Amino acid sequence: MITLIGFGNIGRTLTALIMANSKEPIHFNIMEVSQKIGGTLLDVEHALELYPQHTWSLNDQDKMNHSDFIIHTAGAIVPPGKTRRDASEISIAITEEVFSNYTPITIPFIIVVANPVDIIAYVTQKLTALPPERVFGTGTFLDSIRMNHYLKPHLPIGADINSVLLGEHGSAIFMSQQLSKANDKHLHKLLTEDELDACMEEVKNAANLIKQTQGATIYGVSHILYQLYSALKAEEVQHLPLSTLIPRSYLQDPSITSIYLSTYCEINKEGVIPCTHYHPDPIEAAKFHHTIQELIALIPQKYLES
Repeated sequence: MITLIGFGNIGRTLTALIMANSKEPIHFNIMEVSQKIGGTLLDVEHALELYPQHTWSLNDQDKMNHSDFIIHTAGAIVPPGKTRRDASEISIAITEEVFSNYTPITIPFIIVVANPVDIIAYVTQKLTALPPERVFGTGTFLDSIRMNHYLKPHLPIGADINSVLLGEHGSAIFMSQQLSKANDKHLHKLLTEDELDACMEEVKNAANLIKQTQGATIYGVSHILYQLYSALKAEEVQHLPLSTLIPRSYLQDPSITSIYLSTYCEINKEGVIPCTHYHPDPIEAAKFHHTIQELIALIPQKYLES
């Protein structure tokens, strides 16, 4: 059973992907407060005629409590020219409301998409008290595939590119030099610093560029959500940059005991955990520390003390 918190463009696109690709019966529980959803639900019912193994419900708290997966997309809209951090206070309030009556009967995986994703993933874990490996955010996974896209013109056709962006999803991302490679060679040895910086700027501006004509990012994030959903059902371990409870070794300030940021993770049916073989070098550790100091200021004290 899957509960979708928020049924906007991302929730709808993800539902369509899962419906079309899953032969096993799935119940979709849609948690959506908007009164303007009737046409969308009718549209979904029509689509289900092609996939009669699936069923759906609307705003069923008991089904949310029994869900195997919860996809949290409900957050404040980030207008063009604003940052994801600007949405923090409203998105935290929405998250508190969403989970106010949540009592898990089944221990689910919760994937957080709502921005600012690192803060909302952290708050969600605190509110639900679920194990950290069961609650994580999409983090810098989308940033990383965007970086792959912008790197392609600078590398040989068909190059196997795996750029790994870490830190905070958004303007504070950074590329891990030790993890980012093309054809198994470190990217910083294949391209100049200016080329890498230019690609990084394109990544940081991608969301605003998309919003100029589309209003919001939809397809990239929906497809990475489907990849994560599939990874959580698999035995095989994948390595991806995701927002999770970072190891204490990243925390240089002893007054900070926990926070979520994107780091290199292992993901499979057991959940998401930071890769033990990744250790930030001094430059990357400093970037993590700087971002942590900025995010702490946006998190209500009650969550930092719990």
